[in-house]
Order: sequence, then C-alpha cells, then structure tokens
Amino acid sequence: MKYCNVIILDIVSDELDRKFTYRVPEKYLDKIIEGVLVKVPFGKRRLLALVVEEVIKIDFPKEKLKDIVGVVFDTPVLTNDLLKLANWMSQYYLCSLSKVVNTMLPKGVKLGINPAYEKYVELTDKEMADSISKKASKQKNVCEILQEENVLKWNELLQKANCTEAPVKSLQEKGVITVNKKRVYREPISYDKVAHYAYKEPTHAQKTVLKLIKDQLHSRDKIPTLLFGVTGSGKTEVYLQVIEEVLKNNKDTIVLIPEISLTPQTIARFVGRFGDKVAVIHSRLSTGERFDQWEKVLRGKAKIVVGPRSAIFAPCKNLGLVIIDEEHENSYKQGEIPRYHVRSVAEKRCEMTDSSLILGSATPSMESIYKVKENKYQLAELSKRATDATLPDITLIDMKSEFQRGNKSIFSKTLLDEIKRNTDLDKQVILFLNRRGYASFLLCRECGYTITCPRCEVTLTYHKFSDRLLCHYCDYTEPVTSHCPSCKSNKIKEFGTGTQKIELELKKYFPYLSTIRMDVDTTSKKNSHKELLDDFKNQKAQVLIGTQMITKGLDIPNVSLVGVITADTALNLPDFRAGEKTFQLLTQVSGRAGRGEGKGHVVIQSYNPSHYSIQAVRGENVRKFAKEELAMRKKLNYPPYSQLIRIVLRSSEENALENYADHLADKLEDQEYEVLGPNPCPILKIKDEYRWHLMVKVKKDKFINDKKLQDFLLEEKHNITEQGIIRISIDVDPINLL
Repeated sequence: MKYCNVIILDIVSDELDRKFTYRVPEKYLDKIIEGVLVKVPFGKRRLLALVVEEVIKIDFPKEKLKDIVGVVFDTPVLTNDLLKLANWMSQYYLCSLSKVVNTMLPKGVKLGINPAYEKYVELTDKEMADSISKKASKQKNVCEILQEENVLKWNELLQKANCTEAPVKSLQEKGVITVNKKRVYREPISYDKVAHYAYKEPTHAQKTVLKLIKDQLHSRDKIPTLLFGVTGSGKTEVYLQVIEEVLKNNKDTIVLIPEISLTPQTIARFVGRFGDKVAVIHSRLSTGERFDQWEKVLRGKAKIVVGPRSAIFAPCKNLGLVIIDEEHENSYKQGEIPRYHVRSVAEKRCEMTDSSLILGSATPSMESIYKVKENKYQLAELSKRATDATLPDITLIDMKSEFQRGNKSIFSKTLLDEIKRNTDLDKQVILFLNRRGYASFLLCRECGYTITCPRCEVTLTYHKFSDRLLCHYCDYTEPVTSHCPSCKSNKIKEFGTGTQKIELELKKYFPYLSTIRMDVDTTSKKNSHKELLDDFKNQKAQVLIGTQMITKGLDIPNVSLVGVITADTALNLPDFRAGEKTFQLLTQVSGRAGRGEGKGHVVIQSYNPSHYSIQAVRGENVRKFAKEELAMRKKLNYPPYSQLIRIVLRSSEENALENYADHLADKLEDQEYEVLGPNPCPILKIKDEYRWHLMVKVKKDKFINDKKLQDFLLEEKHNITEQGIIRISIDVDPINLL
C-alpha cells in the first residue's frame, strides 16, 4: 500500500498550513508522484490538493486514512525544483505553502480548463472512395477533395465541399475516412504574422559582453551577471544571442519583463527570432490562453518563456537561463501574499537548477550594484548606444524661476518652444507625468476643505472626461460637485496636474496637434495598449501623453523630444528609495528620445533641479548617482547594507491598533532587535481600516537563518488574527513603504 502527503489548495488559511496524509488506491499507484494535482475528501467536501511527498512510515492507525479520489492532471504540474522553491519561499516570506503553490499555478489548471482540440479528416480507403456512386454527389465531392488534399481540418473540408456534416459522417461510418482530434493551443500571437527579427552582427562591446556571459553559461561556479547598458545599447540583441547558445544545449530560458514593458513590440523581437518556440504569459491573456501557454512549456513544446513576474514559475523541465530585463523595476516585487521579489526567487531557482542568471538595466538597483561591489555578481557593460546614436541632450528647467517670471502654466517656455520646433519638423513628442486623471484634488478656496474618500485617508482625484471624483486606492467614486460640501461656497477649484489636464492644456497652445493619451483609464480594454502604440508608431498622432507605461519598451525612431512635466513626484514621498526611483524613472523616460536619426532632446521640469538624483540624469551618470546614494544608505544602515522586515497592522479600531503597535515594538526591542517605529502609515486609512507599521532592521542576509525572529512573528500573527480585531501582514524586503 502506498501513502502520500498533500497540501490543500482550495482553502488557504493558517489553520490548514500543514501536510495531510492520504492512501493511494491501486488504480492510481503509477500516477501519484510528487507534483501531481489530486482530489481528496476533506470533511464533507472534495478539495483540490497537491502531492508533495511519498510517506514511507505511518505513525497512526492506517485505517483512519482516506483514499485519494481522483487525479486532476496527467503529469506533475510542478517540477521538483519548483517544489523545493515553494518550500523556500514559504519559509523566507513567512506565508503558507499552499499560498505559494497557488501563486505558481495558472488559474486554468485549478479551474479545470478543458484543452482545445481541432478535428482533422483523412482519406484512408482510396478504393472505397472511388467506388462511391455518383448519385451520392456530396459524398463523392468530399472524396475528390480529400484525394487532392489527403488531410483537411473538419471545418475547412465542410467549407470546400459546401456541405453539411451528414455526408462526412456517412463516409466515416463506411470507413472511407477517419476523423482524428488534434490538441491545439490557444495562441495569443499569430506566429506567422510576426516579421522575422533578423540576426544582428554584434558590436565590439556586445561581443565582449557575450563572451563574459557565455563563459558563465558553461562555468561550474556560476554567479549572476549584471548587464549594465545605457538606454538603446542593444541589451535585447545580447539576450537573443545568449538564448541561441542555450537552445544549442537543448535547455530552456525564462525571460522576465515588467508587465508595463511587455509591449507587442518587445514580444515581437523574441517571437520574430525564435517563432513558436516562444510561449508568452501575461495578465491580458484569457484564462484559456494562459493555461495553454503554460501547458506548452510543461510539455516541452516551448523552450522560451517571455512574461512578467509570475513567469519565473514556468514549469521548465530543463532550465538553463533566466533573464530579468529592467531588473530595477518595482513591479518585480509582489504586493500580495506571498510578497516575493522576483530577483531573490530567480537567484534561488537558478542556484537549485545550476542555471545562469542575467539581470539587465540601464539604471541598476542599488542592491545589484552593491552585489557587484561584493563580487557576488559579475559586471558586463554596454556604455554606448548600439546604432552609434548619441544620448539625448538634457535641459533642466527650474519651475520656481518660471513662476517668478510670471509663467503659471504647467509648461515651461522652453518646453513649449521645443514642442513647436520638433513638431514643425514632423518629429514626434512624448510628454510624461506619472499621475493619471485631470487634477490631484478639489479644494475650496473659501474654507480650505478638500474632498476626500470616505473609506480612505486620501483626496479624491478629479477625472474630467467622466466628470467624476475617483479614489485610486479603493475605486470609490462620486460625481463632481460645484459647491463646497463644508461651507457651501461655489469657490471650489481643481489643483494639481494629471494626464487628462496635460492633454487639454496642450490643446490650448497647439489646437492643431493630434494627441494620444496612455494611462490606466485608456488602456483597460484588451489590445488597447497595442492599438494606441501602433497608432503613435504609424504617426497617426504627433504627441504621446502618458504615465509610467510609456517609459519602457518603446523604440520609436521618430521621437525626438521627451518632456517631463514634473520630475519631483517620487522625491516627495516618505521613502528612503525616493532618490533611486526618481533617477531610474527619469533616465528611462529620457532614453525614449533620439533613437533614430538626429540627436534627441529631453526637457525635465522640476521644483528641485539641484537634487543629485535629477542632476545625475544628465549623461545617464549611474556611477555618480550610485556613489552618493550608497554613501547615504551606508550612513543610515539601510538596504542594501541591512535587511528590513515591514510589519503592517490594520484595524477599524484606531486606539486598539495604536496600543498593539506599541506592545509589539516593545516585545521586539526586549529581544534586542532594532525597531523603526511604530508609526501611522503615510496613508493612514484605506478601505475603512486604519494602518500602522513598524520595521525590524536585521543584518544583511541574516533573516533567512533567524529562526527565533521568524517563529516570533508567525506566533504573533497567529495570536492577533485569532482575536479578530487586528490584521497583521509581514513584508520581507519591502519596496513600498506607504
């Protein structure tokens, strides 16, 4: 008799965060192995579970064990290395194993999505076909078509023969033809319609980088490679040529690209080089498409996976390489449980599979630069643009001086002059602001009242085109009022700037210019992102106005000018990474200018242009910025020189929350841990819950082995959750401190 341990996937709770033992019936003996999805009886229900191990010794009465009642998938859905990775993530990020496994699997697997099949008709008895009477004209016609084609798709045959299913079924019953089903994959891409992306002879710098990376591919003692290349330096071509080397060894590659950068243009480069060897996974796919892309990888029909953060869990059975493009991107950190960072998870998976890891960026994270200094990463550098194009000229505009000169517009005189000059030359312009909507808030100039969300401690954003106020945290919405809700005066006015306002203000100066706006509001429909970009690339608009989604993956040669409306947005946030985020964002958006013929120009408007993170954008001076930023981090003992664990507490009862926050901080300090806080979160209230947080600072890379701290935090979480008044969440290596 065979026994196995499973974890329950249908119910995710701390109480069920353990293994359950089941008996394997004889009919499933050859099917039940680690990583297989099964159905098990659990109380009065049948639940989905994952087999995690075979049990050799049973320490309790075997007759009490229940049988597994079904096998859901005919092959393991998690490879051995993914099972090990799930266990590591559960321990490191302090969350249940079932939560990690649920994150690793696409919805279609758990929902039992049916595979798609297509029917094919084949002529199998030519003699019988010849003997079909001419009186059976439709059957005869079908046979004649199949004698020419031999095999046809069912629907294609009916169309060619101009007949119903009846004559075809009659021929099948007579044995003249056979009808077979063939598994087909719901493809999000028409591979045959993607233009071939030709091999490019590498530049001297690219050849040097390729040798460094290929040496690592074949090394026994692999370390990750930080591919540091200025915007437009040809990092993608390096990726493609390294992937070719990996394919020669019959190994698989995972290419991770931030969701915001996963544009059709980016995907086309990989599909254009490798065709249907590429599986693409992203959130805009249907459940069926995503399931099929995942299964293509599982069955070995795709050797290259391109996708966002979640693609790191692709079920590659022979992994050889992981590439993290734009490795500095904050979207590589998941906000929900498990709150993993893909960089850490990729490092671990590569370590477990003896695979190579490449991290590419024009603006590397401080963590990666630090690891180069510590010799934990090797550095490969591309310091010039691949096409010999020069980096754009950058002009910094002090908006305080503009205001003092009487310019109250959101556009500086320099930016307006440059927009006119470039569009007069039939060039295109990108205007960037990382805030959607028309205005940041509505304010009464009589009494100072601002209209806030009744559920959150934030002002409502004014959206002019829908004429509504919207909370970007809980989606609460209400119509715009013309009178102050507090003092009833009519002196209520919008303040601040959003993408909608830029679009309307631009029309006042240049009514003849055609514009496209790209933000969450305009790209919510399927394929809208692609359609808007295609329109801009095909020069159906002269100006593209957008948020962060326009800073990545855009390579449009006709763009000669980039204007940054307000560079200070991130700098004003209470976050030790504010300078880093500002520098990265400005450098990335600046890199969209001057990728074709002629030098590009970037105009950056700021109220604090002397800040080192803004000054360093000139010439993409990463080293200068990193030197100042790391010196500041070292002085304050912030990451990457230490490690943070952020504890966020939520409750509808503010007094109870504050008291417990103080109590928890005292207990941690009693155990001699360094604690920052507790303090109210910068956004105190979201969705009717008050929020406090505190941070525990530990020595670099020590948390994974600090069992004492891990056990304490898990016990506190369990105890306080049981009381039902306060909710607690733990974020290891946090990115968002709001």
